[in-house]
Amino acid sequence: MQIQQQSTIRLICYTVINIILVYYIAVLCHEYGHSVTAWLFGYKSHPFDIIYGSWYLIPASENVDFNAIYASGHPYQSGLIGIAGIFTNIVLFLICLCFLNQKYILKKPYFINFFFFLAAINLIEILAYIPNRTFTGTNGDVSHTGGDIGEFLHGFNLSPFWIFIPGIILVTLALYRFYQFELKKVYSLIPNKNLFFKRITLWLTFWPLIMFVVYWIPPAEYISLSYASNFYSIILVVYILIACDPSRLNSQKRGL
Repeated sequence: MQIQQQSTIRLICYTVINIILVYYIAVLCHEYGHSVTAWLFGYKSHPFDIIYGSWYLIPASENVDFNAIYASGHPYQSGLIGIAGIFTNIVLFLICLCFLNQKYILKKPYFINFFFFLAAINLIEILAYIPNRTFTGTNGDVSHTGGDIGEFLHGFNLSPFWIFIPGIILVTLALYRFYQFELKKVYSLIPNKNLFFKRITLWLTFWPLIMFVVYWIPPAEYISLSYASNFYSIILVVYILIACDPSRLNSQKRGL
């Protein structure tokens, strides 16, 4: 009993430390993705020249003048710089999945916890963009800051449906993959009777959606679809919270 309590306390400490750590990793890598791409195209003198905002990185920014790049006759480069941040999140998520399926990682509770929450924050960041911000800033006005997806669509002169249709399918599959398989690995670190801590672990995977509220830009067009995609995300999150509740998983193990 005492050993279990010590293990739970240790895991709580891991969780607190890792949530703070992965937040900084995810946000900085996202902004660096924009900045490094702009530097490679010659629009920056330093690859890590971003606006850090404050010690908690709000409001962090890539510090890229998209309007100037677009006006200079390089819309494709502007679009690639815009999409580089979310692409970085996708790469980080896939790397975490790879680590979470390595035997030597699965023997270390701390690393399971770390890569789980790093994967979670990047996955939810992806969800915050696709589908939630796919229709943001698609009015074709270069003076309007349309966010990362909007910059990409405007740079390549694409309809948002080129992102929305395949994106919503891939994000849904990624959510299924993550919560169907990776969540169980973290649950296995927590004693079966401690359903409360397991629920907290599940709920904590969705806290980055708060950032979506902070950075959301009202759509210029496709207003109904924009709100519908957000409603879809809400329903999806509620479904995951219910379907992945530890009490349901314990019941399934008992054959109930």
